Amino acid sequence: MNKKLIAVLVLLLAVSTVSVFALGIGAQAGVVGNTADLALTIKPDGSDVIFAINGNIGSDWGYIGISGDKWVANKSLANPINYFYGLGAAGGINLGGNTLTVGVYGRAFIGLNCFLLDDFLEIYLQGAWQPGVVVAVGGDARFDPVLYNFPVNLGVRFWL
Repeated sequence: MNKKLIAVLVLLLAVSTVSVFALGIGAQAGVVGNTADLALTIKPDGSDVIFAINGNIGSDWGYIGISGDKWVANKSLANPINYFYGLGAAGGINLGGNTLTVGVYGRAFIGLNCFLLDDFLEIYLQGAWQPGVVVAVGGDARFDPVLYNFPVNLGVRFWL
């Protein structure tokens, strides 16, 4: 229980600190395999990277993750719809159960977005290939390469 409380406090601290300087902030929902998650997205002032802080939906709320994505391109497809793609990195920790699990991933992503209300509101759909490694310590210790990891996210972001 203390690990979950610490994870929530760290998340709240990160959100409250970064959102003060944010140019873009929003929420997204997604799936990775058979697991769903919710995320807060933040694009800090002066950064080229969009960050997401996420946690899984389900019986085990011990997972918390973060990703950072840099758009290589965001170009018009058919006004007002754009396509974007880029590279990033992600990591996560699962504090639930008796096994501590840490994952580190690279990301290659592509998506569609639409900016509305004078570029104040962005609606997007993105998919990524996210290969990496997972290390588990504790009851079920292991080191697993992950090649088939394809998260898909639908989100909304407000640009301030």
